[in-house]
Amino acid sequence: TSTPLLFRIPGYLLSFLLLGVPVIMGIRPPWEIRWILLPVIPLIIYFWIGAVLNAIKPRNRRLKVLTERSTLLHIVLAINLFGFILTPFGADPSGRYFLPMLVPLTIIGALFILHLAERWRPLLWILPLMLAGYHLYGSVESVYLQKTGLTTQFDAVTRINHQYDQQLIQFLSAEQLHYGYSNYWVSYPLAFLSQEQLVYIPALPYHQDFRYTPRDHRYLPYEELVAGADKIAYITTNHAPLDNYLRQQFLESGLLWKEHKIGDYQIFYNLTRPIRPLEMNLGIQK
Repeated sequence: TSTPLLFRIPGYLLSFLLLGVPVIMGIRPPWEIRWILLPVIPLIIYFWIGAVLNAIKPRNRRLKVLTERSTLLHIVLAINLFGFILTPFGADPSGRYFLPMLVPLTIIGALFILHLAERWRPLLWILPLMLAGYHLYGSVESVYLQKTGLTTQFDAVTRINHQYDQQLIQFLSAEQLHYGYSNYWVSYPLAFLSQEQLVYIPALPYHQDFRYTPRDHRYLPYEELVAGADKIAYITTNHAPLDNYLRQQFLESGLLWKEHKIGDYQIFYNLTRPIRPLEMNLGIQK
């Protein structure tokens, strides 16, 4: 974005408070705005407010020494927070950016449980079981409701059902389609899962408005392999406008081709000649 960072920080901070904090506490899935087991949420919020306040000012003398030595935990939390609101990552409040916070917060939560257990011993096992049970329920419910399973993606267009990955790899391998073009969310997982036998560089947009960033291109050797390939294919995911655009461009270029669909993957292959994305005004000239 061209907006100066100084003007983006308030929005990133608000994004962290409204979207990031609920993810960190586990009261909503990272990929959607949906509350998990709503009646229990006040108890979860109350627990974590108490844990944070206890970490700031310990009320238990025996734990005070431990808390005072937890400066490193606070540094991890601070770096993660500032890294989110002071970089472009603040525009994407998905859960993966907050994972470094979970280890320090787990320790802080454990110290708070020890503090509460000083008053009533059974809390030493009741609270951990309650928290673990709540998060287990949230995970199971999310897997059941989300057809793509657990995901890190907040933007729906980036959610791909990876249950079909092996079928995709088998098809591409059988058809000798080792090189081609796709989007960011397909290219690198495909290279990893196929042990780099299938190299598809991220030259295609995945947003419905065809937005694209050259930052998706991250490995020059892949670019060179695909550029030198005589047989290429295109793989899109959940993008009907792009599929139609490719068909139109193929027709206007006088090409013949085949199509095959596997799960969320739409494959265009057996083109009568290789046609590159830039020839179709896709991607960005570097």
